[in-house]
Formats: sequence, structure tokens, C-alpha cells
Amino acid sequence: MTVYPALAKSFKAHGTSREMTTALFLLRSVEIGISVGDLDLLTIVMVLDMWTEKLMMM
Repeated sequence: MTVYPALAKSFKAHGTSREMTTALFLLRSVEIGISVGDLDLLTIVMVLDMWTEKLMMM
């Protein structure tokens, strides 16, 4: 499991049994304000990086 150093300070690193499904990916996108149309312009990694940055700012 990859743990980002900044996240390791804020959250306890542990494994998860939840896989990234399409529904979960779309939920993560909506949480950070990305529309379905905008997803055509972004990669999965870009969306996950944005979501990770959101977590670090909490």
C-alpha cells in the first residue's frame, strides 16, 4: 500500500478491503466538484490526486 508522507501524519495507515468501483470513483469526483463532463478531460490518477489533496487540507 502506498502511503503519502503528509497523509501518514494525519491518518493511521491501514489496509482496506474496499476496492475502487465505478460508483465510488464517481462519488469521489462529485465530492471534489468534478462534473461527469469534466471527467472526459481528466485521468483517474488526476482525480485521485485531487481527492487526496482535499483530504490533506481537512
